[in-house]
Amino acid sequence: MVETCERREDHEGGFTLVELIVVVAVIGILAAIVVVTLLGAQGKAKSKAATSNLRTALTSAKTLHTEQESYLVDDLATTVSRLQEQEPALTWKSAPATTPSEISVTSDADTAAFATKAQDGYCYYVVDDVSTAAGGTTFGKSATASVDCAAVADTTTAGITWAETTKAAGW
Repeated sequence: MVETCERREDHEGGFTLVELIVVVAVIGILAAIVVVTLLGAQGKAKSKAATSNLRTALTSAKTLHTEQESYLVDDLATTVSRLQEQEPALTWKSAPATTPSEISVTSDADTAAFATKAQDGYCYYVVDDVSTAAGGTTFGKSATASVDCAAVADTTTAGITWAETTKAAGW
C-alpha cells in the first residue's frame, strides 16, 4: 500500500512542457483570429457613422424641401443655416467636409447634394434630384481615400462609384 502511494506521488507532476506549449499555441491562434475580426468590424464602424449622418442629412433636406417646395432657400448660405436649425447634431457647411459629423452641402431648387468624410478616409456622397420622374436618390463613395469631401451634384463625377442603392455604391 505504501508503494502504491509513493508511485502516485511520482506521477502527479502536472502537465508536460509539450502540453503547455500546445495550449499556449492554441490560445495564440484564437487570439489572432479575434483581433483580425475586430479590426474588420472597426473599419466598418468607421464608415457607418459617416453614412448614417448622410442619411440623416438627406431626411432633413427632404423635410426642408417639403416645407419650402425647394431644396434652395433663398441662397446656399440660408439653406445651410436652415438645415443647421433642423438638425443641430450635424455641422452643415458649403465647404468640403473633413470629419463624419460635417456635411458638405450644395443645392439648387430641385437637387440637393451632400458629402462627408469617414474616419477611414473615404468620402461618401448622396444626391437627391426631384426635377424629373427619372430623378431620384443616388449614392456614391470615393474610389480612394481623399483629402477633402465636397458635395457634388453631378453623378458622373470621376473617381466616385455611383449607384442607385447604398450597397451597390459600396456603403
